[in-house]
Amino acid sequence: MSNLTKGLDPRVKRTRTLLQQAFLDLMREKSFSTITVQDITERATVNRATFYAHFEDKYALLNALVHSRFQQMLSERLPGGFKWERHSLQVLIHIIFDFLGEVQRRWEEGNRPFEPLVARAAQQELYELLLRGIKQHKASGDSHGDPEIAATVASWAIFGAAVEWSRGERHLPIEQVCEHVLTVITRGIAL
Repeated sequence: MSNLTKGLDPRVKRTRTLLQQAFLDLMREKSFSTITVQDITERATVNRATFYAHFEDKYALLNALVHSRFQQMLSERLPGGFKWERHSLQVLIHIIFDFLGEVQRRWEEGNRPFEPLVARAAQQELYELLLRGIKQHKASGDSHGDPEIAATVASWAIFGAAVEWSRGERHLPIEQVCEHVLTVITRGIAL
């Protein structure tokens, strides 16, 4: 369950789910740029006022979908939550690679222009998760340096590699690429 819906009234959760599913269904049929709030509300069988009670616009709905899917993958594969340690970091890297691969597979070519929106939302989720993990690790006295800089560098290293892998011909298996990324993050780059 997403942090966005945790503690919400079941009717609110159901409405958000209806809107998100309608949006996903429309993304399979139309390009992102041509989908309107009216399309989403008609598909979800709710009125426009209901949509705007939950989301500012279709971009906010897209951000909520990214957040929800990322949190779902995280809770499935790291049920104890993320910690700044090797195993958690390894699983998190794999989640990001899988998430971006899923985005590439899920929608047709006409939806490629919306990918930067998804990428920005996913990268922000990754950054915030890493920052929390680094701050918790630092609080235990095990870390030095600026947590924001460390989270920025680590999130962009993971995310950049995942973007390139998801767009490319994927010459190396995902496990091998993820292990390379993990090594760079945990050991740095030897010069």
